[in-house]
Amino acid sequence: MLALPLRSLLLLLMLLCSSAAATEVYRWIDAAGNVHYGDRKPASTEVERIAVRPQPPATSASAPEAESAMAQAARASTPPAIRMYLSPTCGYCTQAARFFDARGVPWRGEDITRSQVAKLAFERAGGRGTPLIIVDGQTIHGFQKATLERLLTQRGW
Repeated sequence: MLALPLRSLLLLLMLLCSSAAATEVYRWIDAAGNVHYGDRKPASTEVERIAVRPQPPATSASAPEAESAMAQAARASTPPAIRMYLSPTCGYCTQAARFFDARGVPWRGEDITRSQVAKLAFERAGGRGTPLIIVDGQTIHGFQKATLERLLTQRGW
């Protein structure tokens, strides 16, 4: 007799946990070049799925030290936001893609020859040639391996 309520409780608990784990966050750029985030995919736009990771618990250090440690841990555990505006015939774009892949860093490529939205965003970001790489808001013109290594190392990658 007690087994039925216990099973129901266990089933309810499993459903609650699975719905929280299934939550997704999406990022997309509209036709005007504005960046949006949401938990629902827009039907008419290409989206990027964002991984949401919980922050580690605070340590027993004092508040400023704990804040700094938490910021460092969050930065090291969260991949940098990397967007590369590219063209399919660009050799430096291929080198940059291989560089990111070899380091295991997630990145998103935007082909400016196939997408007018990507082309407009590229131009707004000051693009003159490909690749134009944006790492956490910092723009890099061309494939500058040393600069990228420094930026990724600073972010724990």
